[in-house]
Amino acid sequence: MSLKLNGSSSGYVALDAPATAGSNTLTLPTSNGSANQFLVNGSSAGSLDWKNNPGIRISDTWRMTTLFRGDVNPIVNWERTDTTGQANILDGTSGMSESSGLFTFPTTGIWEIIVSYQMQSASGQSDDWVGIHSYFSTNSGTNWTAMDYSYISCAVGSAYQRGFNSFTVDVTNSTNCRMKFVSFMEASSTSTGSYIMGSSTVNTTWARFNRIGDT
Repeated sequence: MSLKLNGSSSGYVALDAPATAGSNTLTLPTSNGSANQFLVNGSSAGSLDWKNNPGIRISDTWRMTTLFRGDVNPIVNWERTDTTGQANILDGTSGMSESSGLFTFPTTGIWEIIVSYQMQSASGQSDDWVGIHSYFSTNSGTNWTAMDYSYISCAVGSAYQRGFNSFTVDVTNSTNCRMKFVSFMEASSTSTGSYIMGSSTVNTTWARFNRIGDT
């Protein structure tokens, strides 16, 4: 037997029960959910609930705009990528916020962080190395936990190297959780030695924040 819902002027929508010997109950959620959510099984089969799109809903890339040398805590001079053809997915949010090198998340969730940085050794310099450490805070920066370390080096002058960091964090509170990136450098000269590259027109040193699931 079909359950028919008549249209306001014509036609109808019909719901048919499957041909089965047993009984089946579906319990609808108590609210309409939010825009772009999906109706799925909740904590128990047959109890329906609204859930967010399981795909990546936020992917926000920021880049360093200037080159620098030495130990810097935190690294500053960031901008959201805006080169023609580049895209960020913000899904109705303002995306990541940055102030004085500290990043704030727009919403809770499981976040994948990818950091890529490029080193250039100066002419005449050799055996220099640079590194970037990534730190996460759950209490607005009072305490920091190291998430990832990486180092790269150049054995000769006038050479280039690229390093990567990649990890996930659980953002349980978008107000209190923070990210920062710290540089370390060993150079024969802090004024003329190797440096970490930056640019406001192309991504040389950058960080990408991907929200990949609910917390």
